[in-house]
Amino acid sequence: MDKLTPEECLVLADILGDFPTTVIPVSRLIEGTCDVYAIGKLSDFTAVLLIDTYCPEEPYAFGSDADALWQLLKANKEWNCINVDSVLAESLGNRMETEN
Repeated sequence: MDKLTPEECLVLADILGDFPTTVIPVSRLIEGTCDVYAIGKLSDFTAVLLIDTYCPEEPYAFGSDADALWQLLKANKEWNCINVDSVLAESLGNRMETEN
């Protein structure tokens, strides 16, 4: 797990693109008002966790690997709700339930 630099956050903003589900996270990346942790190379990450300074208890999760996302979430204990794409929501939820 690596914490992204401000420069890497700008690259990630471009990677995430301009979609209804990315408007707020991309804005926070550009403003530099978040902490971002990633697993994998930035250009081909398996999991990214964006913790918004204004709402740290509701981080944004992006990626293709529910296990990797769960590892990032376990390392950051402040959250109580996760903003994640519906494609990963069920597999991430199932992964979380196996440890509870």
